[in-house]
Amino acid sequence: MNRSLSLLALLGLLVGCQEYTIQDFGRYTGRGEAPPLQTPTKTDVVRQTLSRKVDVLWVIDNSGSMLEEQDELSLNLPAFSDQLFSSGLDWHIGITTVEAGIGGTDDTNVAADAGALVPMAGYRYLTKDVPRAAELFSLGVRVGANGQSEETGLLAAFRAIAQPTARVQQANAGFLREDASLHIIVISDEDDRAGHLLSVNEVASFLQNLKTDEFATVTFNAIVGDDPGGCTRSGGGLLPDSSAEAGTRYLEVTQLVGGIDWSICTQDWSEVLAAIGLQAAQLKEEYFLTEVPVPGSVSIRVKDGDDGWLGVEVQDLSEVDAACEARDSDAPCFGFRYDPTRNSATLLGWVPPQGSIVRITYELLSGQQAEEVVEE
Repeated sequence: MNRSLSLLALLGLLVGCQEYTIQDFGRYTGRGEAPPLQTPTKTDVVRQTLSRKVDVLWVIDNSGSMLEEQDELSLNLPAFSDQLFSSGLDWHIGITTVEAGIGGTDDTNVAADAGALVPMAGYRYLTKDVPRAAELFSLGVRVGANGQSEETGLLAAFRAIAQPTARVQQANAGFLREDASLHIIVISDEDDRAGHLLSVNEVASFLQNLKTDEFATVTFNAIVGDDPGGCTRSGGGLLPDSSAEAGTRYLEVTQLVGGIDWSICTQDWSEVLAAIGLQAAQLKEEYFLTEVPVPGSVSIRVKDGDDGWLGVEVQDLSEVDAACEARDSDAPCFGFRYDPTRNSATLLGWVPPQGSIVRITYELLSGQQAEEVVEE
């Protein structure tokens, strides 16, 4: 046989094998697996669930270092409330603080009213029927700075929902509804200190199993210090710089339950409050990917019964029409923008219908195949 043909045949056998022998003229000998020929892909699957009722619980740090952050929240609150108040939904807004009064290694020192809602001008919680609700809300988030220095926001959130004492039941009566979606937002410049009473997994499991209504969702959102290492907030020369420690336990619950996390040291909170407002208003337009994609590889399909839509990746809403016309498909089209900083895909000018399935497929930058993830 011709020497060249023999070499070609040998190469063909090597390429076709799943295993091959590595040989380096006696120096290194061993067996290995052939490198993958295709880039692994991942598909995140999200069910678009919309409930007409929404309960929003704010858990705000009331320790001595939080006055500036409460001012920031109050000033930027319209970015949140404008989304929710104009949604036409039946909403409840309640506020509690991170103070729980713990001091021992068990729950005997937990204050009986830990997790109780803070009244706003006599209202236990706000609804769309409360006069001047936006004004009362803006004033209500300024919960003061007289709380204890040992923050316990996870415990406060848990007790506000579970209502384990008569005092909390009385204060929170009527706030939580079984058929309403629940969105919890924690704001704190220190981590949760109640780990000896309540683990992260216990909180996450409680929230994940809280709702039986298929369209009632639960999210846990955290505006806390960056993990790891915390962060520093500049006073801009007018105020002294402030710092926040890493909100590790809060961020872990956000990761397990689902929600939005944001650095409390960020100067402008309007963006995150608007995003949480959209989420609370059930207008789910932003979808967070579970892995990091290869740039330009993200594709989105939406299916609702026999109806289907295909997405095109653009940078701005004005580009959608041209991008849709350039496709080789007659399926209805929508635009989306991928944000590498937030690792999320945001739909532009369109919200999928209730009950539809959103499938986000992308090539994995990590190069490791992962299982399909379904988010309810």
